[in-house]
Amino acid sequence: MSKRNVIFQPVAELKKQTDFEHRIPKEQWWLKLRPLMKIMAKYKASYDVSDSGQLEHIQPWSI
Repeated sequence: MSKRNVIFQPVAELKKQTDFEHRIPKEQWWLKLRPLMKIMAKYKASYDVSDSGQLEHIQPWSI
């Protein structure tokens, strides 16, 4: 899917866009939404919205 559309593309093109070591796309547009999700979830976080584009490790919930 790309911009709400299902598109077909050659595997060679897909290979350029994929981080195979981590099994994720190289461009992760949804990381820009993380600050907004934390605000909406009332998560204790700083509200700096700089776009660093780095992944955070997720800790499992304690029950």
